[in-house]
Amino acid sequence: FHGDNGEGYVSVENTVPLSTPINYAFYDSDGNPLESDYMEWEEESKGLSNGDVITLKLDYDESALVNEGYVFDQDEQTYTVSGLTEFEIVDEDILFDSFTYNFEGASPNASMTIDNNLPDDLYGYFDYYVSPDYDLKLGDKITITVEADQERLKSSGKILPGGYASYEYELTE
Repeated sequence: FHGDNGEGYVSVENTVPLSTPINYAFYDSDGNPLESDYMEWEEESKGLSNGDVITLKLDYDESALVNEGYVFDQDEQTYTVSGLTEFEIVDEDILFDSFTYNFEGASPNASMTIDNNLPDDLYGYFDYYVSPDYDLKLGDKITITVEADQERLKSSGKILPGGYASYEYELTE
């Protein structure tokens, strides 16, 4: 298992030189495929978290494998995901409670900007965007999006799942 908790992946590497194609699929604990069924041997399954239980199932021509001198003693193996890097998850509420907005002009030609007022441990890791940000009037719906510099944020031991968060507001008096 490799990567970060919630964004981890498992890879399967074939170390035996076989001419018989071997396909595999990963399934979650409910039996649902994690990726498209029967991937190539070198591909990976993504989006895993520590504690997830996954099952690897193999699909191959058994007689062709025997002709090459190999026999698999099992076609299915269950694993518990572990060893993925853990991060503190940033609470979206703090992101949307920690900004101030500024209006310039008057309705229907107002514009809006955002000032980042995040606490010191989060300041500098996020950018705020407003859409639309001009020709605004009362009653307009705007979207505030907060985007994380995910790599820098991870270096501080934190993560924002998905890398961004959005919230819709209606402009009122």
